Amino acid sequence: MTNWSDREIDIDAIDCTDRSLAVTTTRSIEALSCHIDRIGLLAPPILRNENRHYRIVAGFRRIEACRMLQWQRIPARVIDASESVCAEIAIADNTGHRTLNWIETARAYNLLRQHCSDDTALLDRARSLGLAAGPDILRKTAALLALPQQLQRWVEDDVLPMPMALELGRIHPAEDAVALGELFWKLKLGLNRQRELLAYLSDIARRDRRTIGDILKDPEVTTILEDPTTDTPIKTNLLRRHLRRKRYPRISAFEDRYHRNVQELRLPKGVNLVPPEHFEGPVWRMEIHFEKPDDFRKKIESLQDILKNPVFWNLLT
Repeated sequence: MTNWSDREIDIDAIDCTDRSLAVTTTRSIEALSCHIDRIGLLAPPILRNENRHYRIVAGFRRIEACRMLQWQRIPARVIDASESVCAEIAIADNTGHRTLNWIETARAYNLLRQHCSDDTALLDRARSLGLAAGPDILRKTAALLALPQQLQRWVEDDVLPMPMALELGRIHPAEDAVALGELFWKLKLGLNRQRELLAYLSDIARRDRRTIGDILKDPEVTTILEDPTTDTPIKTNLLRRHLRRKRYPRISAFEDRYHRNVQELRLPKGVNLVPPEHFEGPVWRMEIHFEKPDDFRKKIESLQDILKNPVFWNLLT
């Protein structure tokens, strides 16, 4: 049983610097301030008396909103409880009315972990408090809290999906992981594009025995990224092509040759010459799109001329 009493507390007596029990990641309080100013404080924050000051257990944003409104005193519920119970109250105050995001879930597990003897006890307590629970959740939340603070912030802001954040967490040095996160943030990339660029950069780094951070500082890369006249989607495509050329120089050379020769062949509209995948293998395809028999006949006749063109045979050898 937790002992508690409802009181009016001098807001200056509340220690807002101690955020050890904070779970929520929401930083904006403007809407909450307007709500409190108009209706009042519907749910009092929960505090613990620490002799010379009050420690916040739950209600960090409510207290900050009241400070913004320049309240001098605030209604609060003061409890006499252990650290373990305070942690549970802090979590329940959040899970009681919403689903926590990944960072909040990681913070909640971190609060509980220090009061549980093993993972089984931890998961049981997490379930009782409405947290997503399972061995995979334990692994992911622990890995998430081990990330550099900036990467955690990008997960919080939906710049980095959780799977990518965990992948970046395996990159050393950590500065390279942060540099990649910043690249994804600037280019506003989705998960698939993030994975594509990470794969190119990781492969190049291993092959050339360089760090990803060094590659991102290459003049060709910085020229693309720092060009003020180029829109973000165009920068993304230019960077993808550049990194693909560096990763697959032989295939890129074949591609360049293929496009030059196809341009010289002047294939009629509706006729496409399709190379083997990755330009590896002997099988090419000629695709013919037509609407009427006469259209088909004309395209077949044009192919007879293409067969006499040395550029065509040069392309296949």
